[in-house]
Amino acid sequence: WSADNLGDLMPFLFLKTNVAVSPEQEVKLKTAFGKAITLVPNKSEAVLMVELQDNARMWLRGDQPQMVFIKLSLFANPQHLGYSELTAMLTQQVAEILPIPPENVYIQFDDIQAWGVNGFYLE
Repeated sequence: WSADNLGDLMPFLFLKTNVAVSPEQEVKLKTAFGKAITLVPNKSEAVLMVELQDNARMWLRGDQPQMVFIKLSLFANPQHLGYSELTAMLTQQVAEILPIPPENVYIQFDDIQAWGVNGFYLE
């Protein structure tokens, strides 16, 4: 790794939902997320890691409506470039692929301060 490609390091997108996700929906989500991540400078599907967890026991506003929680961890983007557009696109994609109302799609962004990959520690 070099200082020139630190921004290219892997973003990690974790999606948790209380609905069942079919294999077809899983592939659609993975593909959609790969396109959406390009809204963040120096990020692409080629470096994106995705984890999906369906059928989770989740509560919102004292009930169990269909919902999604996304946690997106990114390295080397302290200005949060592209986050607004990415939020809109991820919400739209989830609402289309899984029939989840947009008001029940929550996204948490985590800034990764340090990262380890391939035996290297990076800050």
